[in-house]
Amino acid sequence: LYIPLGGNQQGFARELSNLLIVFVLGGLWHGAAWTFVFWGFLHGMAIITERLFRLTQIKLPVFVSWLLTFNFVNAAWVFFRATSWADAIKVLKGMAGLNGIVLPESLQRFSTLAKSSLISFGEWNSVLLEKPYYSNRILFYLVVFSILAVFFKNSQELLLNSKLRLTRVVWIYSLFLFALVLLGDNPQFLYFNF
Repeated sequence: LYIPLGGNQQGFARELSNLLIVFVLGGLWHGAAWTFVFWGFLHGMAIITERLFRLTQIKLPVFVSWLLTFNFVNAAWVFFRATSWADAIKVLKGMAGLNGIVLPESLQRFSTLAKSSLISFGEWNSVLLEKPYYSNRILFYLVVFSILAVFFKNSQELLLNSKLRLTRVVWIYSLFLFALVLLGDNPQFLYFNF
């Protein structure tokens, strides 16, 4: 779509409008719901913002760029997965803590914020309370995978810098088969509204 619309060959303003059109239509392609269209619009606006920001020649620290992108994508994808506007807004409010924050009762004695209307103490997560070893395991995985994501090469970088060997192919195929075995339940069809 981008090239037939003229791509970036008809001036900067036309390039930006072409980008927005492509992303909005890409959202519509994913599903016939306004949440998909808005998801496409948000990503189109993000690309446009990045192109405009590039003109300022201001260089943000890598961590700041990474943090902005990560948080934007997490918020924008809420619209992709939400079944309605109301659901999307509810999730975004929860992500921002606007529905209040529930902390474990064990932290109440350390808090001077107990009188805040947004903070309450009580049952934090029934699964974690029933099986406390889950919370330690989850925390461990979060720390380990965060370190891996930030400080090590991603799969694309590894693939570009490596030669494909038979042992690697067998290993990848084995992991793929293992993942198939773990699936077990059929996930919801993503394009059910289309």
